[in-house]
Amino acid sequence: MLLHIVLFKWKEGTTAAQVDAVQAAMAKLPSQIPVLKALYMGSDLKFRDGNADWALAAVFENQEDWQAYQVHPAHQAVVKDFAAPILASRNAIQLPLPADWKV
Repeated sequence: MLLHIVLFKWKEGTTAAQVDAVQAAMAKLPSQIPVLKALYMGSDLKFRDGNADWALAAVFENQEDWQAYQVHPAHQAVVKDFAAPILASRNAIQLPLPADWKV
């Protein structure tokens, strides 16, 4: 299994409603994309200055499933319609999960 982590910084002036819309749209993806095993997301708790504003962690069985998610029309629509308009920067990483990881 693998974990896909994405960190987002929003543009100056992004509203809470816009962030809520991203989150609501992303929350629908597990029911639309069967290869998406689990999805965790939310705004930074602001324990430390300089952190990203929002993040998601998605769990996939393998690289092929992650790649299918990347090009899935539902995922592409969320990116285009909700995230991209307010996005200042994005960083991502994919890493293996231990065999005993519980989703």
